[in-house]
Formats: sequence, structure tokens, C-alpha cells
Amino acid sequence: MTAAHCVVDETGEIVDRPYFIDGHPAIVFEVNVADDLALLQTTDWGVKTGLKLANRAPRQGELVENMGFSWGQAHPFYYLGYVASTEYEDFIFAGMVAIGGQSGSPIVNSDGKVVGVCHVRWGGGPFSDFSPLLGFTQYETLKAYDRGWVFER
Repeated sequence: MTAAHCVVDETGEIVDRPYFIDGHPAIVFEVNVADDLALLQTTDWGVKTGLKLANRAPRQGELVENMGFSWGQAHPFYYLGYVASTEYEDFIFAGMVAIGGQSGSPIVNSDGKVVGVCHVRWGGGPFSDFSPLLGFTQYETLKAYDRGWVFER
């Protein structure tokens, strides 16, 4: 799973380029631009375990963590913060560093279970690639995308 804006152009069409999951070739299986979510799939991945979906949505004040490839770096950056708001219509917000390149990376709770997918950042001005506020998928939207193979059981 990733953010749709990582795989589509400004018209909503899938960009024709190679995609990878942990270095393995992948295809774009499903895209929903409105929810900014996309599912990628690979048959070339031998890892038998994956991330698990949390049993419930995160609550305001709870610790959340993120590991993403900020600025397109070869090695991931690790961030942590607290859920700032769950009341916004489309996203949950966390007081956590947000840098370009994190989009599509998982947001996990203190148990390491997925509670969201990184999507948006606010602040910093038009030429800044840094924000102290990170927005991620509402839990119920994320839960609706589990196709029986997206999250480990």
C-alpha cells in the first residue's frame, strides 16, 4: 500500500514507470485518487510476514511512529510523534516531522501495527520540504482497503 499520488500523474492516470516493493518488481493493482491510496502487488517477494493492521483507530495523544525514505534517500528515516487531531474530515494529524518522500510509508502505533499511511504535510512555505505536522489516512478508510492480503493476519 502507498499513497496514490506516488503512482499517478496530475490527471489521475497511473504513471508508466517501474515500481518496486522492497526492491522487487511490482504492479499497481488498484488506485483510488479520492482517498489517495494505491495498492501495489508483487509475486517476487519471499517475505512471509508483513505489517499488521491495528485493531482500532489511534486516539488523540497516542504515540505513533513512521519510517520513510525522506528526500528519496536509500536508507529510511525514523520519526515519532503524537496524534494531534483525529477530528479532521480526511486525515488524522500527528505532531511529527514530515518531509517529502515519506508519502506512502506506514504510520504505526506503539505495538508496531499500522494505523495509517503518510500522505500530507503543512507549513514551511512554498519552497520548503519540511513540516512539523504530518497527515495520514483515517483508520476506517485504511481498513476498507484490506483485500485479505494487504495486511498480515
